[in-house]
Amino acid sequence: MADRGSTLRAGRLSSLTVIRAGGGGIFAEEFQSCNIVAVGWPEAGNLADALTREDIGSRLLAAFPYCRKMQLVSMLGQLYVFKCKIEINQSVLTYDPMERVYLIGTVTGQYAYRPDLISELPHTRPVKWINRISRDALSLEARNCLGSIRTVFSVSEEASREILRLARSVS
Repeated sequence: MADRGSTLRAGRLSSLTVIRAGGGGIFAEEFQSCNIVAVGWPEAGNLADALTREDIGSRLLAAFPYCRKMQLVSMLGQLYVFKCKIEINQSVLTYDPMERVYLIGTVTGQYAYRPDLISELPHTRPVKWINRISRDALSLEARNCLGSIRTVFSVSEEASREILRLARSVS
């Protein structure tokens, strides 16, 4: 995880996004070895041609007709951000519970449907992993900010600032 210098820019604080590596972080090793971040909802199928929130919503509605409206809204929001809103060169974070570290990386490409990598999490984005930050090095406030139950979520500006500062200082 070298080459962290210029890819960790303080100017992109509001776009630090957490992408969970499956329930309990069980796919953190695969995220690292495949140089990806990924999300589930495989029932939605390949979303490469889904260009709008409405396109993704109709796929989810067809795949999950039994879900309540709020469940669908939550899935839609996360999948839409993951596929359409995360930008190339944006910083992402995931947690590896086995090592008790947060992995910080930079998105290097567009959405791809890759069930061959992690079948449970087929919606992927390529990532260059830059650094690791010990969970214990973070303030209580930053750890609390990272405690959302969502799969995909933005980190507060204050926590982003702390995480990026630590990432730049770790040798």
